[in-house]
Amino acid sequence: MKLFIPLLIILSFIAISPSFKMGLYGDDWIAIWRSIYALDPNHLGQWGYLAHFLTAYGSFNLIMGFITKFFGFTDVYFYIISYIFRIIGALSFYPLIFYITKSKYASVFAVLFFSVTSIGLEATNWVFNMPVYLAVATFNIFLLLFIRSREEENNKLFILSMAFFMLTTFIASVRITGVPAFVLLSEAFWIITVGFSVSAIKKVLFRTTGFLLAFISLIFISNFVGFMGKYQDYLLGNVNMWDGFFSSGIKISSEMITAGRIDFLFYPIINLGGMVLPILDVLNPALGGVSFFEK
Repeated sequence: MKLFIPLLIILSFIAISPSFKMGLYGDDWIAIWRSIYALDPNHLGQWGYLAHFLTAYGSFNLIMGFITKFFGFTDVYFYIISYIFRIIGALSFYPLIFYITKSKYASVFAVLFFSVTSIGLEATNWVFNMPVYLAVATFNIFLLLFIRSREEENNKLFILSMAFFMLTTFIASVRITGVPAFVLLSEAFWIITVGFSVSAIKKVLFRTTGFLLAFISLIFISNFVGFMGKYQDYLLGNVNMWDGFFSSGIKISSEMITAGRIDFLFYPIINLGGMVLPILDVLNPALGGVSFFEK
Protein backbone atom coordinates (compact mmCIF):
# COMPACT_ATOMS: atom_id res chain seq x y z
CA MET A 1 0.00 0.00 0.00
CA LYS A 2 2.99 2.31 0.57
CA LEU A 3 3.80 2.08 -3.13
CA PHE A 4 0.26 3.02 -4.15
CA ILE A 5 0.86 6.63 -5.19
CA PRO A 6 4.16 5.97 -7.01
CA LEU A 7 2.54 3.01 -8.79
CA LEU A 8 -0.43 5.18 -9.76
CA ILE A 9 1.81 7.89 -11.21
CA ILE A 10 4.06 5.43 -13.08
CA LEU A 11 1.26 3.35 -14.63
CA SER A 12 -0.93 6.31 -15.53
CA PHE A 13 2.04 8.20 -16.98
CA ILE A 14 2.95 5.23 -19.19
CA ALA A 15 -0.65 4.97 -20.39
CA ILE A 16 -1.41 8.67 -20.88
CA SER A 17 1.93 10.36 -21.69
CA PRO A 18 1.67 9.65 -25.45
CA SER A 19 -1.14 12.22 -25.46
CA PHE A 20 1.44 14.90 -24.57
CA LYS A 21 2.54 14.78 -28.23
CA MET A 22 -0.92 15.69 -29.49
CA GLY A 23 -2.00 19.13 -30.64
CA LEU A 24 -5.04 21.32 -30.20
CA TYR A 25 -7.73 21.08 -32.84
CA GLY A 26 -11.39 21.73 -33.55
CA ASP A 27 -13.44 22.37 -30.42
CA ASP A 28 -10.29 22.99 -28.37
CA TRP A 29 -9.73 26.20 -30.31
CA ILE A 30 -13.42 27.07 -30.13
CA ALA A 31 -13.33 26.81 -26.31
CA ILE A 32 -10.26 29.06 -26.17
CA TRP A 33 -11.93 31.60 -28.45
CA ARG A 34 -15.14 31.53 -26.40
CA SER A 35 -13.18 32.21 -23.22
CA ILE A 36 -11.34 35.15 -24.78
CA TYR A 37 -14.56 36.50 -26.24
CA ALA A 38 -16.62 36.19 -23.06
CA LEU A 39 -13.95 37.55 -20.69
CA ASP A 40 -12.62 40.32 -22.90
CA PRO A 41 -12.74 43.63 -20.95
CA ASN A 42 -15.36 44.87 -23.39
CA HIS A 43 -17.62 41.98 -22.40
CA LEU A 44 -16.58 41.40 -18.78
CA GLY A 45 -19.25 43.77 -17.50
CA GLN A 46 -21.84 41.45 -19.01
CA TRP A 47 -20.37 38.08 -18.12
CA GLY A 48 -17.81 37.84 -15.36
CA TYR A 49 -16.14 34.60 -14.34
CA LEU A 50 -18.94 33.24 -12.13
CA ALA A 51 -21.67 34.02 -14.64
CA HIS A 52 -19.73 32.30 -17.41
CA PHE A 53 -19.02 29.29 -15.18
CA LEU A 54 -22.76 28.83 -14.60
CA THR A 55 -23.44 28.30 -18.29
CA ALA A 56 -23.51 24.94 -20.06
CA TYR A 57 -19.94 25.09 -21.41
CA GLY A 58 -18.59 27.60 -18.90
CA SER A 59 -16.04 25.38 -17.14
CA PHE A 60 -14.77 24.00 -20.46
CA ASN A 61 -14.16 27.49 -21.85
CA LEU A 62 -12.74 28.97 -18.65
CA ILE A 63 -10.18 26.23 -18.03
CA MET A 64 -8.95 26.38 -21.61
CA GLY A 65 -8.76 30.18 -21.29
CA PHE A 66 -6.82 30.05 -18.01
CA ILE A 67 -4.28 27.61 -19.46
CA THR A 68 -3.85 29.87 -22.47
CA LYS A 69 -3.35 32.87 -20.19
CA PHE A 70 -0.53 31.23 -18.23
CA PHE A 71 1.11 29.00 -20.86
CA GLY A 72 0.09 30.46 -24.19
CA PHE A 73 -0.86 28.06 -26.98
CA THR A 74 1.84 25.46 -26.27
CA ASP A 75 -0.04 22.19 -26.73
CA VAL A 76 1.73 20.03 -24.16
CA TYR A 77 0.55 22.06 -21.15
CA PHE A 78 -3.10 21.42 -21.99
CA TYR A 79 -2.52 17.67 -22.04
CA ILE A 80 -0.42 17.67 -18.88
CA ILE A 81 -3.17 19.49 -16.99
CA SER A 82 -5.73 17.06 -18.41
CA TYR A 83 -3.53 14.24 -17.08
CA ILE A 84 -3.43 15.87 -13.63
CA PHE A 85 -7.23 16.17 -13.65
CA ARG A 86 -7.44 12.47 -14.59
CA ILE A 87 -5.32 11.58 -11.55
CA ILE A 88 -7.63 13.64 -9.33
CA GLY A 89 -10.63 11.83 -10.80
CA ALA A 90 -8.97 8.47 -10.25
CA LEU A 91 -8.07 9.19 -6.61
CA SER A 92 -11.69 10.14 -5.89
CA PHE A 93 -12.68 6.51 -6.33
CA TYR A 94 -10.73 5.42 -3.26
CA PRO A 95 -13.04 6.69 -0.46
CA LEU A 96 -16.18 5.69 -2.39
CA ILE A 97 -15.07 2.13 -3.16
CA PHE A 98 -13.59 1.69 0.32
CA TYR A 99 -16.88 2.74 1.93
CA ILE A 100 -18.82 0.28 -0.23
CA THR A 101 -16.44 -2.70 -0.06
CA LYS A 102 -14.39 -2.04 3.10
CA SER A 103 -11.45 -3.34 1.08
CA LYS A 104 -8.27 -1.35 0.54
CA TYR A 105 -7.24 -3.63 -2.30
CA ALA A 106 -10.52 -3.10 -4.17
CA SER A 107 -10.17 0.65 -3.66
CA VAL A 108 -6.59 0.70 -4.95
CA PHE A 109 -7.56 -1.42 -7.95
CA ALA A 110 -10.44 0.96 -8.78
CA VAL A 111 -8.08 3.95 -8.70
CA LEU A 112 -5.44 2.23 -10.83
CA PHE A 113 -8.02 0.93 -13.27
CA PHE A 114 -9.59 4.33 -13.89
CA SER A 115 -6.17 5.93 -14.32
CA VAL A 116 -5.27 3.67 -17.26
CA THR A 117 -8.59 2.55 -18.77
CA SER A 118 -9.55 3.68 -22.26
CA ILE A 119 -13.04 4.59 -21.08
CA GLY A 120 -13.42 8.36 -21.10
CA LEU A 121 -10.18 8.78 -23.02
CA GLU A 122 -11.95 11.38 -25.15
CA ALA A 123 -11.52 13.77 -22.23
CA THR A 124 -7.77 13.38 -22.82
CA ASN A 125 -7.38 13.40 -26.59
CA TRP A 126 -10.30 15.85 -27.03
CA VAL A 127 -8.64 17.99 -24.45
CA PHE A 128 -11.19 20.76 -23.94
CA ASN A 129 -13.31 18.08 -22.23
CA MET A 130 -10.80 17.82 -19.36
CA PRO A 131 -13.28 19.29 -16.77
CA VAL A 132 -15.11 15.96 -17.01
CA TYR A 133 -12.34 14.44 -14.88
CA LEU A 134 -13.06 17.00 -12.16
CA ALA A 135 -16.76 16.21 -12.52
CA VAL A 136 -15.91 12.54 -11.92
CA ALA A 137 -14.25 13.55 -8.63
CA THR A 138 -17.16 15.72 -7.44
CA PHE A 139 -19.66 13.06 -8.57
CA ASN A 140 -17.86 10.39 -6.53
CA ILE A 141 -17.98 12.67 -3.49
CA PHE A 142 -21.69 13.28 -4.13
CA LEU A 143 -22.34 9.54 -4.43
CA LEU A 144 -20.39 8.75 -1.25
CA LEU A 145 -22.30 11.36 0.74
CA PHE A 146 -25.59 10.33 -0.85
CA ILE A 147 -25.13 6.67 0.11
CA ARG A 148 -23.91 7.53 3.60
CA SER A 149 -26.82 9.88 4.20
CA ARG A 150 -29.26 7.08 3.36
CA GLU A 151 -27.56 4.42 5.46
CA GLU A 152 -26.87 6.72 8.42
CA GLU A 153 -30.17 8.64 8.07
CA ASN A 154 -28.22 11.87 8.20
CA ASN A 155 -29.99 14.85 6.62
CA LYS A 156 -26.90 17.07 6.85
CA LEU A 157 -24.95 14.62 4.70
CA PHE A 158 -27.88 14.52 2.26
CA ILE A 159 -27.90 18.32 1.92
CA LEU A 160 -24.13 18.30 1.43
CA SER A 161 -24.49 15.61 -1.23
CA MET A 162 -26.96 17.81 -3.08
CA ALA A 163 -24.40 20.62 -3.05
CA PHE A 164 -21.86 18.31 -4.72
CA PHE A 165 -24.46 17.15 -7.21
CA MET A 166 -25.06 20.77 -8.23
CA LEU A 167 -21.31 21.43 -8.40
CA THR A 168 -20.85 18.35 -10.60
CA THR A 169 -23.58 19.57 -12.91
CA PHE A 170 -22.11 23.04 -13.23
CA ILE A 171 -18.67 21.60 -13.99
CA ALA A 172 -19.84 19.31 -16.80
CA SER A 173 -23.60 19.53 -17.33
CA VAL A 174 -23.41 18.51 -20.98
CA ARG A 175 -21.56 15.30 -20.13
CA ILE A 176 -23.57 13.91 -17.18
CA THR A 177 -27.11 13.83 -18.50
CA GLY A 178 -27.71 10.36 -17.10
CA VAL A 179 -27.07 11.29 -13.46
CA PRO A 180 -30.68 12.27 -12.52
CA ALA A 181 -32.02 8.98 -13.91
CA PHE A 182 -29.24 7.07 -12.13
CA VAL A 183 -30.07 8.65 -8.77
CA LEU A 184 -33.82 8.05 -9.09
CA LEU A 185 -33.28 4.45 -10.20
CA SER A 186 -30.93 3.86 -7.25
CA GLU A 187 -33.64 5.01 -4.86
CA ALA A 188 -36.17 2.77 -6.59
CA PHE A 189 -33.78 -0.20 -6.38
CA TRP A 190 -33.15 0.49 -2.68
CA ILE A 191 -36.83 0.52 -1.71
CA ILE A 192 -37.44 -2.67 -3.70
CA THR A 193 -34.56 -4.26 -1.79
CA VAL A 194 -35.61 -3.19 1.72
CA GLY A 195 -39.35 -3.46 1.16
CA PHE A 196 -42.21 -0.97 0.90
CA SER A 197 -42.56 -0.11 4.55
CA VAL A 198 -44.03 3.23 5.64
CA SER A 199 -40.67 4.47 6.92
CA ALA A 200 -38.89 3.42 3.71
CA ILE A 201 -41.49 5.15 1.54
CA LYS A 202 -41.20 8.35 3.61
CA LYS A 203 -37.41 8.26 3.30
CA VAL A 204 -37.52 7.77 -0.48
CA LEU A 205 -40.11 10.53 -0.92
CA PHE A 206 -38.02 12.94 1.16
CA ARG A 207 -34.81 12.17 -0.69
CA THR A 208 -36.28 12.17 -4.21
CA THR A 209 -38.10 15.43 -3.48
CA GLY A 210 -34.87 16.99 -2.20
CA PHE A 211 -32.98 15.75 -5.25
CA LEU A 212 -35.59 17.07 -7.68
CA LEU A 213 -35.59 20.45 -5.90
CA ALA A 214 -31.80 20.61 -6.24
CA PHE A 215 -32.09 19.72 -9.94
CA ILE A 216 -34.76 22.37 -10.55
CA SER A 217 -32.69 24.92 -8.60
CA LEU A 218 -29.59 24.49 -10.73
CA ILE A 219 -31.62 24.79 -13.92
CA PHE A 220 -33.21 27.96 -12.52
CA ILE A 221 -29.85 29.41 -11.50
CA SER A 222 -28.43 28.88 -14.96
CA ASN A 223 -31.48 30.28 -16.72
CA PHE A 224 -31.66 33.22 -14.27
CA VAL A 225 -28.07 34.12 -15.13
CA GLY A 226 -28.94 33.94 -18.82
CA PHE A 227 -32.08 36.05 -18.49
CA MET A 228 -30.92 38.78 -16.10
CA GLY A 229 -27.53 39.27 -17.78
CA LYS A 230 -28.87 39.05 -21.34
CA TYR A 231 -26.46 36.20 -21.97
CA GLN A 232 -28.34 34.52 -24.79
CA ASP A 233 -25.23 34.90 -26.90
CA TYR A 234 -25.06 31.85 -29.11
CA LEU A 235 -21.52 32.62 -30.18
CA LEU A 236 -20.82 30.92 -26.85
CA GLY A 237 -22.79 27.79 -27.66
CA ASN A 238 -25.52 26.47 -25.38
CA VAL A 239 -25.70 29.21 -22.80
CA ASN A 240 -28.56 28.11 -20.61
CA MET A 241 -28.16 24.82 -18.83
CA TRP A 242 -31.66 23.55 -19.60
CA ASP A 243 -30.72 23.35 -23.29
CA GLY A 244 -27.27 21.95 -22.58
CA PHE A 245 -28.21 19.47 -19.87
CA PHE A 246 -31.70 18.18 -20.42
CA SER A 247 -33.71 19.55 -23.33
CA SER A 248 -31.11 18.71 -25.99
CA GLY A 249 -30.75 15.17 -24.62
CA ILE A 250 -34.50 14.55 -24.93
CA LYS A 251 -34.56 16.08 -28.40
CA ILE A 252 -31.66 13.99 -29.69
CA SER A 253 -33.08 10.79 -28.18
CA SER A 254 -36.54 11.37 -29.68
CA GLU A 255 -35.03 12.12 -33.10
CA MET A 256 -33.03 8.89 -33.02
CA ILE A 257 -36.06 6.83 -32.01
CA THR A 258 -38.15 8.47 -34.75
CA ALA A 259 -35.44 7.57 -37.25
CA GLY A 260 -35.66 3.96 -36.11
CA ARG A 261 -32.34 4.02 -34.26
CA ILE A 262 -32.46 2.48 -30.82
CA ASP A 263 -28.81 1.48 -30.70
CA PHE A 264 -28.06 4.42 -28.37
CA LEU A 265 -29.91 2.51 -25.64
CA PHE A 266 -27.02 0.03 -25.67
CA TYR A 267 -24.32 2.67 -25.15
CA PRO A 268 -23.80 1.71 -21.47
CA ILE A 269 -23.11 -1.88 -22.57
CA ILE A 270 -20.83 -0.64 -25.35
CA ASN A 271 -18.87 1.39 -22.81
CA LEU A 272 -18.41 -1.70 -20.65
CA GLY A 273 -16.96 -3.43 -23.70
CA GLY A 274 -14.71 -0.41 -24.13
CA MET A 275 -12.87 -1.52 -20.99
CA VAL A 276 -11.41 -4.34 -23.11
CA LEU A 277 -11.41 -2.87 -26.62
CA PRO A 278 -11.01 0.93 -26.84
CA ILE A 279 -13.75 2.72 -28.76
CA LEU A 280 -11.56 5.04 -30.80
CA ASP A 281 -11.69 6.13 -34.43
CA VAL A 282 -8.15 4.90 -34.90
CA LEU A 283 -9.58 1.36 -34.63
CA ASN A 284 -12.32 2.01 -37.20
CA PRO A 285 -11.34 0.69 -40.69
CA ALA A 286 -14.14 2.77 -42.26
CA LEU A 287 -12.28 5.89 -41.13
CA GLY A 288 -8.92 4.72 -42.40
CA GLY A 289 -7.92 3.09 -39.12
CA VAL A 290 -7.02 -0.46 -38.24
CA SER A 291 -9.03 -3.35 -36.88
CA PHE A 292 -8.07 -6.14 -34.51
CA PHE A 293 -10.31 -8.43 -36.55
CA GLU A 294 -8.66 -7.96 -39.95
CA LYS A 295 -6.94 -11.02 -41.36
